[in-house]
Amino acid sequence: TDAVNARHAIAASERCYRTLIENLPDVVWSASLDGRLTFISPNVARVCGFTAEELLAAPASFWFDRTHPEDALGLYEAHHSTAPGGSEAEYRWLAKDGQWRWIRTRASLGVAESGEVFAHGRAPAADHVMDELAARAGEDPVAYRLSILERSDNRLVYTIVNETPAKAL
Repeated sequence: TDAVNARHAIAASERCYRTLIENLPDVVWSASLDGRLTFISPNVARVCGFTAEELLAAPASFWFDRTHPEDALGLYEAHHSTAPGGSEAEYRWLAKDGQWRWIRTRASLGVAESGEVFAHGRAPAADHVMDELAARAGEDPVAYRLSILERSDNRLVYTIVNETPAKAL
């Protein structure tokens, strides 16, 4: 019947969506405005050492509590931003291994069917890769990124979030 076909179509769509999210190299997340994660993709463990299950079970303040004090206000403001097109924040976060990781996240606000306002976004995996390369080279991640820019013949490499590929100027 039509109802059965509709349920099968929804289930197939959900499986496709879950497979897509779980295989993205980026970390995709959703959180309440108080900071409680309601969804985070499994590959977050590669970035910060905590599993998605650990982060989902953590108190609402967990993410903000592990943010470097110098970066906390900027992250909080970005998380609550109502700017058209969303907001972006770059901050240091204390990973499970005790090391500071630089994270860049792009977020926007949404409204659930219940009327609850929430934040959702993504953190590009490339930033974590840069930190890993810097660690292998024995360099500070910021110094490493600057050295790459210095070697880039003054070309600025940037990423536009709306699914536009990275371009070089």
